[in-house]
Amino acid sequence: MDSAIEQVAEIGSTMDALVRGFAAEHGLTLSPLTPLSLARYREAIDTIEGLYTKQFSTATLLMTSRASLLERFFDSIVSSLRRLFRAANAEVEAWLKVMMVPLETQIRQHKEQLRHRLASIQRVHDATDSLEQKISAFETSQDELDEQRRHLQGLGRAVGVALDDPMLRQAA
Repeated sequence: MDSAIEQVAEIGSTMDALVRGFAAEHGLTLSPLTPLSLARYREAIDTIEGLYTKQFSTATLLMTSRASLLERFFDSIVSSLRRLFRAANAEVEAWLKVMMVPLETQIRQHKEQLRHRLASIQRVHDATDSLEQKISAFETSQDELDEQRRHLQGLGRAVGVALDDPMLRQAA
């Protein structure tokens, strides 16, 4: 039980650090973890040990048959210890579940938010690609129009030169 108490404390501090780090890193708000105390189970074991000492003192051992003594031992002490350890185990498992559910929920929600952000970024990226294509097409069209304008200006100058030609004036 002392080992279990140490492990629960270690798990609690590790989870607390994990939750604080995760909350700080991803900007989540997580409620503080509730600590678990197995002290009452340790006290219950001490009580059972006192009962064992009382029921199985030296005088009792000398006066009671071995079969009867073993039966009493298993009926009272071992069954009490089994119930106690099962109850402690169930409480620790429930504590772990209670501790993990909010964290798992926040992680799922954060993952969903990240998925939505990625989709938004993808849409912006696609729109940027489309915009770049449109700009490229516009620049190509602009270049073609500039070329046509230069060609028409050249034709206009040629017409102007032709109109200024004295030979053409006499023919008219």
